[in-house]
Amino acid sequence: MPSLAPENTMPGYRMSYELGADLIETDVQKTKDGEIVIMHDYTVDRTTDGTGNVKDLTLADIQSLDAGSYLSEEFAGEKVPLFREFLQEFKGKEIILLVELKADGIAEDTIRIIEEEGMRDQVVLQSFHLNSVTQSVASAPNMPSGYLYSAAVPQTEAARLNDARNMMNYATRLNVTLNSSYSSLSPEFTSYLRQRGMISFHWMFRNEADFGEQLQNGVIGPITDYTQWLTEAPIRIETPIKTRNLNIGQTATIQAKAFLNYRTDKKENIETNLFSSSDNVKIDGNTIQAEKSGSSYVFAQHTFTMLDQEWTLVSEPIEVTVK
Repeated sequence: MPSLAPENTMPGYRMSYELGADLIETDVQKTKDGEIVIMHDYTVDRTTDGTGNVKDLTLADIQSLDAGSYLSEEFAGEKVPLFREFLQEFKGKEIILLVELKADGIAEDTIRIIEEEGMRDQVVLQSFHLNSVTQSVASAPNMPSGYLYSAAVPQTEAARLNDARNMMNYATRLNVTLNSSYSSLSPEFTSYLRQRGMISFHWMFRNEADFGEQLQNGVIGPITDYTQWLTEAPIRIETPIKTRNLNIGQTATIQAKAFLNYRTDKKENIETNLFSSSDNVKIDGNTIQAEKSGSSYVFAQHTFTMLDQEWTLVSEPIEVTVK
C-alpha cells in the first residue's frame, strides 16, 4: 500500500489486509549476519533514512533505521520488519502470503523460518532466480513456488499460442506457477492457462486502465499497489432462493444481497435486476411473472463502477418452474 503507508512495513501490510486483499506480496533478503528481513530494494537508500546494501548491513544496523518518515511524519520511526515478524502477524488469518526471494541462496533459510512458524499452508514462494525456484521446490515440494519473469509478447496468434504451450510445459516440468509481468501477457496466454486450471500471479498494476483491460481478458492473480481501487467492489451477490415453483400468472420478487469482503459473512442489500433468456417468464426489475409452462433460469445482476469502468456481477442461477 505504498500510496497510503510506507513500503514493506507492518502498517502497510495490516492496511492491505483491512482493505480486503486476499493475498499479500512481500520481498525478503538476508542481512550481513544471516537474518531474513523484509526489503524490496537491494539497498536501504530509497525507503529508509540510511544507505547501503542489505547484504552488507547487520540486523542491528537495519533495525536502527527509520523506514517511515520518507512517506510522512505519521509513520516516523517505523522499523524494517523481520520476516518472522511478518509471518506472525498473519498466522491463522484468512490470507495468503506471497513471498519473493529477492536474493539468490536464501530459499532454505526462508523455508526454515516458515516451517518453524507452522505456516507452510499460508505461504507461496516466488523468485526471478531460477536457482531459488528449483531449490524451493526441492526443499518444500508441498509449498507452491512461482517463477518471476518478463518477456516480449509474440506478434502473431500462432506464435502467441506456441509461446503459451511452451511456457506451460516448462512450468509443469518445474512444478511452478508462471508469475510474469502483466505486460508479458497475451489474451491467448491468459486463456491457455485458465482453460488448463493453472494459477498464476501477475505484477505490478499501477495503472487503472491496464488493470481493467487485463481483468477483462481473464487474468488471474493480479498484484497491485492499490488495493483501495477494489475495496468497495462487491465480491459476489447471493439470492435467498435457488429454486422457485410458480403457477401461470403468479409473481415472485427476488431481492439479492452482496458480499463485500470474502473473509466475512457480512452482507448488504444491493440494487439488482433480474434477467432470463426464456420466454415462459416475464421480468420486471426484481419481479418474475409466470407466463407459460416450462422451466427457465433467472439471474440477478448488479452493475457497479471499478477502475473507471462499468462491471456487472451475476448471481448463480435460480431455477424457475412454471406449471
